[in-house]
Amino acid sequence: MPDCAGTAAAFRVLVFGKSATGYSLASNAVAGGGKRAAAQRWWRRSLSSAEKQGQRYDLGLTHLEMGRRLGERAHLERAEAILGDVGAQLDLARARDLLARESERL
Repeated sequence: MPDCAGTAAAFRVLVFGKSATGYSLASNAVAGGGKRAAAQRWWRRSLSSAEKQGQRYDLGLTHLEMGRRLGERAHLERAEAILGDVGAQLDLARARDLLARESERL
């Protein structure tokens, strides 16, 4: 059976190039297919690319998605800080909502 998530991930990188956005989209496709380890590799590439290129918004979005999918509060907190710094109000609200839900679970 073909690896549809892997194919979708490769397609996204092909279309968007080796950019934070391409890597992030690839990780989301793989994560949606249940391949957590592969998704984490793509997210690390996205974080690295965003940091190297100074793409703070993309960096914040990647942390937000990692926090949401992995349930890791540290990523949500990092997303909140970055998205607040760049003035991304809607995404900042999403980060804060996820942090509030995380606090309720504890």
